Amino acid sequence: MKQYFKYQKQKSWLMLVMMTLVIFAGSFSISAKAWAQNIVVLYTNDVHCGLMDFLGYKSLAVTRNALQAEGNAVFLVDNGDAIQGDYPGFLSKGAAIVDIMNDMGYDCAIPGNHEFDYGLANYLKLSQRAKFPYLAANFTYADGQPVFKPYIIKEAAGKKIAFVGVTTPQTISITRQSTFKDAQGKLVYDMKQSQSGQELYNCVQQAVQSARAEGADYIILITHLGVGEAFHPWASTDVIAHTAGIDAVLDGHSHSIIPGQQVNNIKGEPVLLSSTGTKLAYIGMLTITPDGNISTRLIDDSGIGTAVKNTHDKYKNQVEEFIARSDFPLLAAKPDGTWLVRHEETNLANLCTDALCSYTGTSIGILNAGHLRKNMPAGDIKYKDILGTVGMGNQIGVIEVTGQQLLDALELGASKSPEENGALLHVSGITYTIDLNTPPAAALDENGCFHSKGGKYRVQNVMINNQPINLQQKYQVAGSDYILRDGGNGMTMFKDAKVVREFTSTDIEMLKTYLQQTLHGKVTANYAEPQHRITIKK
Repeated sequence: MKQYFKYQKQKSWLMLVMMTLVIFAGSFSISAKAWAQNIVVLYTNDVHCGLMDFLGYKSLAVTRNALQAEGNAVFLVDNGDAIQGDYPGFLSKGAAIVDIMNDMGYDCAIPGNHEFDYGLANYLKLSQRAKFPYLAANFTYADGQPVFKPYIIKEAAGKKIAFVGVTTPQTISITRQSTFKDAQGKLVYDMKQSQSGQELYNCVQQAVQSARAEGADYIILITHLGVGEAFHPWASTDVIAHTAGIDAVLDGHSHSIIPGQQVNNIKGEPVLLSSTGTKLAYIGMLTITPDGNISTRLIDDSGIGTAVKNTHDKYKNQVEEFIARSDFPLLAAKPDGTWLVRHEETNLANLCTDALCSYTGTSIGILNAGHLRKNMPAGDIKYKDILGTVGMGNQIGVIEVTGQQLLDALELGASKSPEENGALLHVSGITYTIDLNTPPAAALDENGCFHSKGGKYRVQNVMINNQPINLQQKYQVAGSDYILRDGGNGMTMFKDAKVVREFTSTDIEMLKTYLQQTLHGKVTANYAEPQHRITIKK
């Protein structure tokens, strides 16, 4: 239950500020007096351009100002995936969000995997635009030289606080592969992505020890690693369990809501772990009291500032164009936000893969589940809905592949089923079965790229345009550059494929054209339900 408090001072402006500050995702209140003279770290993660969702940056500013007015030393950090996820980020290639973060006075941030969605060159340019440093202990050039500083040390209340940045090694495999490779296909960047996880643990431990050697009293990891089996062996809990000397980990990537959880390190000592969810559903607050006690909590508030609203409205006016109408929703996720498209076939996936084939004039199309980010609503579909669904800057084209290459791609896409998997391939012109009783015949190498280990495939009964797949036959396949050209999700089986149609059109243009011109502004009834293109055998 939300509880409000008033700060009783003579300055009326401060009263107004404090009256707008809420307390919490919890059933307890904290007096203003209890906050005095603390070191406070406010943290955000996976904001994904959420200017108008939940709290908004205004509430973050109000919280910070109120804490500072109490005499606390306040730092502000971001744990990645801030610049991508909605149209202000897409239309400005992330610059609008970095500008807001500059205005907010962030002390540091780290790259999440989606910071690279508009290209590495663009992100590096944004890092120069930022008035705060980006940190990443494990992001280096191939020769080991760091791309960003591994950590910074801030001083407050006579103490030194080190912020150590760590970004997920999954970035190498789930971001378009060409982002981190040279023209010959050789990796020129490294994120310590060895499959054992030990390379990452060693890198983090080295940064922690270096910061301690510089006199850091507290070590706070700001990470984009995630929690859960899907993120093993690089999950934040894995890093904690294999290192020592860390006081707290502020995490992102899995969109988890963790007010505060204790995880034992390699010595059996408790380390505090916290994460705020996504879209500023909560603001994270870590407090270090004068006696050295460390705690975390999540603040729940609402509000939006004029500057943020103006930025939002500037881009909103460009995306209200009516595109089509649907009598039913087109689904990527359940109403509670749980992914459908990363587990099974959906009607939205069918629509988008059909759009791919229609736009390119091919009969076979594939899209990875991670390409589809948001439901399309029943009723009016607007340009902003297209941007929300596929607005990741991918381009589409056509390549020529063998049946074996196509089968390998389907197998790799199904390798993690029934677990959540952004590599799961949705299809047009293809039907196939995933036999969950058969172990996957595809594996990933140390860089997260396709490696066949042979054996029976769990992908079975593959039909291409109603004919059994011929492993020696050549097929023309439409898809995104992320999968077909750049090896995203480890799909490197296509690296030498002949390009039949250049990757010059965007997925946004593709979907808009299909809805407006091919379907004449009306989603047809055949998309009301999935069409049995993917069968999952349990």
